[in-house]
Amino acid sequence: FALTNSDDTVNGTFSTLTINDRIIDNTTTDKDVLNVELLGGASVPTTVEIKNVETLNFNVLSGTATVDATNYSGYNTVANTGTGTLALTNLKSTSAEYVMKGATGGLNLGFAPAAVAGIDTAKVTLDGTTSGALTVDANVENVVLTTKNSAATLTNFVATGATTVAIKGGQGFKLDAANSFATATTIDAREAGKAEFAATAATTLLTGSTDDKITLGKAFAANDLINLGAGNDTLVFNVASTVTNAATLIGVENVTFKTTGSAIDMKNADQKAALTFEGGTTISAIDLALGSTV
Repeated sequence: FALTNSDDTVNGTFSTLTINDRIIDNTTTDKDVLNVELLGGASVPTTVEIKNVETLNFNVLSGTATVDATNYSGYNTVANTGTGTLALTNLKSTSAEYVMKGATGGLNLGFAPAAVAGIDTAKVTLDGTTSGALTVDANVENVVLTTKNSAATLTNFVATGATTVAIKGGQGFKLDAANSFATATTIDAREAGKAEFAATAATTLLTGSTDDKITLGKAFAANDLINLGAGNDTLVFNVASTVTNAATLIGVENVTFKTTGSAIDMKNADQKAALTFEGGTTISAIDLALGSTV
């Protein structure tokens, strides 16, 4: 199927893409769109070729549908517009934008080995996502999440190779409390709206000017930096903290300890804070700024 030199739109139902189908555009300066429905359990075969169609919208109606992108090239945006999960395999472009557009739709990004052989970044836009799950190829080191149009909530985030996560877009972002950014050592949410998430490996954690709530699933290390910016922010410890290491705390108004026997050294905090110890037993808080409460 050959497209024209104009901005073409191709619409298809769940049986549109079959073995050896080809959708080819010989121009790269237009803005072509492909809209295709997929059913749960569907698998778009490797032999389907799509060339220079700038936007690919897959409406996964239910369940999980798999799209093998081995022979896809020249695309700028790939989106799941449905309520099911879109599992993409053998993607060649880490520069493209991948979009979760359905409120509950999930997205799995799997790249061809050659595409993620170096230090790579995957860019995912959360457009109206209220309970979607995102999985990113284990060979991707950096993930950029951009909220769009409204606050976004992810029920799960899996990116076992990611050491850096950036959250942008100016809208609120929440990662469901049952999950966390498990491997990222740097999380930068300064360009997000209100942020609420857990982190278990972060040594640098940055948020913006809203009332953020960050749960830390690790004890402080001496070189850790927690900068929650302006707003009335809360830092929650889900593991026992000790007074051995005093991390740098900036813009942290509230600190909550969930476990027993927690302790903290606040000598590197830039302001007073309200400390709440919920775990009981022996607690310790030293080097508090004037006006702090326990």
